[in-house]
Amino acid sequence: MKRRTFILGAGAASVGGSALLGTGAFSRVESQRNVTIQVAEDPNAYLGLQPLETPNSMNYVDLDEQGHLQIDVSEHDDFDGPDAEPGEGVNSDSQTWFDGMFDICNQGKEDVCVSYTAPDDFGREDAELIFYYEGDSDDDPTTSGRIDIEEGEPLPLPLGECVTIGLRTETFGVDATDDAPLFDGEATLVADVDGDCFDTGDPGPEPECPDCGFTPGSPDDPFSNLLSVGPDMGAGFPAVDARVRVDTPAGNAGDLTASEFAVCEDGCGQTVENVAFESGGAVDIVVVFDDTGSMFGPIDDLKSEVNSFTTELENEGVDARYALVSFKDIVEVDTDFTDAGSFQTAVDGLIADGGDDSQEDNLDALAVGTGNAAAQQGDGAELSDFRPGAQRVLIDITDAGAHDETDPRTRFSQSEVEGFIDDGNVSYYAVAPDATDADVNKRDIPDNVDDGTWFEFSIGADLTPIIDDITTGIIEEAYVLSYTTTNPLTDGSSRPVDIQIDDPDEGTLYEQGSYTAPSS
Repeated sequence: MKRRTFILGAGAASVGGSALLGTGAFSRVESQRNVTIQVAEDPNAYLGLQPLETPNSMNYVDLDEQGHLQIDVSEHDDFDGPDAEPGEGVNSDSQTWFDGMFDICNQGKEDVCVSYTAPDDFGREDAELIFYYEGDSDDDPTTSGRIDIEEGEPLPLPLGECVTIGLRTETFGVDATDDAPLFDGEATLVADVDGDCFDTGDPGPEPECPDCGFTPGSPDDPFSNLLSVGPDMGAGFPAVDARVRVDTPAGNAGDLTASEFAVCEDGCGQTVENVAFESGGAVDIVVVFDDTGSMFGPIDDLKSEVNSFTTELENEGVDARYALVSFKDIVEVDTDFTDAGSFQTAVDGLIADGGDDSQEDNLDALAVGTGNAAAQQGDGAELSDFRPGAQRVLIDITDAGAHDETDPRTRFSQSEVEGFIDDGNVSYYAVAPDATDADVNKRDIPDNVDDGTWFEFSIGADLTPIIDDITTGIIEEAYVLSYTTTNPLTDGSSRPVDIQIDDPDEGTLYEQGSYTAPSS
């Protein structure tokens, strides 16, 4: 059927009825504009009513000449049985279910609450007609998988979803010899975008917020570092683990207990339930590698060291993922976070070539390695997210200094990259020369970030002992503080975490970090 189109205010747009009240001022403007409203047949309307390819729908549901859905469960004359006469309706003193009659589909632009009403003279007083939808079972086993919809009761229908409707007749006490129809008329469907039929869930009580018991201080001391904080990788949220390294005599000996630690999350004090001094845990490692022509020797060293590096981490119980980012004057993601074998394959694919000038786009490579930027090569590839609660390690290997942001090929400044490292609680290892004449001397960055280490490196140097030292740093024991957050809401919020450490050797130390709560 051809769709009908109604146009209001057709013709050229015009302005009339306006009285100007001085320069640039007006009190009223009336403007005619074209408004097009299109009528669709029921299956294609914003509230779609669609017959189905089910036996009941094909037998009893159809579209009339105007494209409106109609249901006809009455006497019919298309019966072709061998002996019996065609039926004339449902049984008296009974319930009759007609599953799968039609779908109601939300084809609009918002979630809606759908309900129906019927006129007073819609059906006989001694009979009932009940619409239902197919869903979880009711308590009544006779209606298993069918949920009744009372007249006027809203049914939630999310945008883009459909619900299958059936109908049930109840004819207890109906006289089967009466020829009057049980039901005859029009039911009205209402779709309300402002309805409140959607179950948003019980928000429950407000989260508790005990007093922190301390005022957070500066985390810039050289003796402690918050390696990671986030949902427990095993137990899951609301269990939270914070991994802290304390580089003092008592800290390195594993002598600190729960009484020496206090945790404050989002301004609320937390109860430290357990403190473990251990290596292992989850670590996401990004190697940022200069693959210019002068790096052929270090590339060979890295290729030969990857297996022992990854094996030692595994033997120490470290759950590690690895990513590789290479750079010259542009940056490329060679592999996103992956396992040890795939990381070895990516490293084996490195080739030293190019790099005619003495400085490279190392700052942009670090921005990519912290997850704050996309690479310029590889179709703009970028790293996937670090795992919540995993320690983040960035190993930066180069034999040269770096361009700064004044170079047109470099997008980020040194201070921006240092912010990325600190904001992400990244443990940063700079393997680089002391390039005092470079735009950016990589030796400076570890001095400016919370957890930075510099290894002096130059052309022709052996990379192997440096990788061994980095491995030792990653597997070194740390304190794992376990607590159950007082805010268990899965609201996707960012939760700042402050930690106070009472060290017997260095006094009160502070650390800061954050994690993102899961979203429901």
